[in-house]
Amino acid sequence: ASMFVNPDLPYDSANRLQDNGPQYDPRKPDATERRRLMQMAAFATTFVGAPMTYYGTEAGMWGPDDPSDRAPMVWADLGPYAQDGVAFDGELFDWYADWNALRHAEPALRRGAFALVHAAGDTVVFERFLGADRLLVAVHRSSEANEVSFPLGGEALTAVRAGEGELEAGMATVELAPWDVAVWRVR
Repeated sequence: ASMFVNPDLPYDSANRLQDNGPQYDPRKPDATERRRLMQMAAFATTFVGAPMTYYGTEAGMWGPDDPSDRAPMVWADLGPYAQDGVAFDGELFDWYADWNALRHAEPALRRGAFALVHAAGDTVVFERFLGADRLLVAVHRSSEANEVSFPLGGEALTAVRAGEGELEAGMATVELAPWDVAVWRVR
């Protein structure tokens, strides 16, 4: 989460308090940075490879790189830490749990092949497929909503984790909210 607060500080070499002093911002991520963290978690569970979550990120913790990193793990049944106001974030924890449950429920997200479907501007759309199981994933990294159209074989789009999506005559059109990740089943 702190990397969204400090995006220009290289990870694992200068993303530390002792390296940057006043240039390092130790604050809690704001609403946009938190939404981008949520988008990153959703992307990690739908993309190729095993997703990795550094302990506590799913609970709302933040902090610099080693050796100044995080305090002990926060849990829902414990109060907030005095350090930096870190407290358990139930909404973020549920977000991680929901996306990980989706990955567990969909074999195509765990073992399926990958195909890039569309990439333009701030939006990328890819397909994960395994046998006849086809999932379409759209990632929109912008603070502005967007409608995207692209060719895609199939008969229908069914929302799995998504807003609006239509498939007509082999052309898909999807509505994406700011910092959105959406998933549809292609039939």
